[in-house]
Amino acid sequence: MSGQNEQIRSEIDQLIERHLSVELATVSADGVPSVSYAPYVYMGNLSFGVFLSSLAEHTHNIASNNSVSAMVITSEKDSPNLFARERVVITCKAELHDRKSIEFANWIPSYRERFGAIVDTLVQLADFNLHTLQPVRAVYVKGFGQAYRISGDDMNEVEHITNPARDAQNRNKATKRSQK
Repeated sequence: MSGQNEQIRSEIDQLIERHLSVELATVSADGVPSVSYAPYVYMGNLSFGVFLSSLAEHTHNIASNNSVSAMVITSEKDSPNLFARERVVITCKAELHDRKSIEFANWIPSYRERFGAIVDTLVQLADFNLHTLQPVRAVYVKGFGQAYRISGDDMNEVEHITNPARDAQNRNKATKRSQK
């Protein structure tokens, strides 16, 4: 990865690490979109662990369609320009992990460290389950004229977005490949 690419990835990681919750866009089995949020533990490499209630609409949506769009965005009060808030939008695949899995056992201490004693209560509730959000691709917007596409197996390919029409065509092709 080039120096500039490393810098962009570092900025994305810093943005994600500054926040505690991620906005989630999911789609129901009937094709109805829904927006929600969830507290998260950042697992690095644009991956998240989220502890979701099976009673929540987003969890039902993920069960029928595991494609999730996740966004971390700078707050309005911390943004110098509301039209160009720093943000990263990550297209993810969600995976549910059994409570007896190694992932669950390894993940809960990180969640507890980040969010405190409430996690002990949530773990006792049978409807809360661990989902991991694994990145397919991402777009990072630092400001006007500073948008970057992030892709690759290790999410280490960084491309400055300069032609929105061509970029939309490439995004549609990538989506079709990821759905196969």
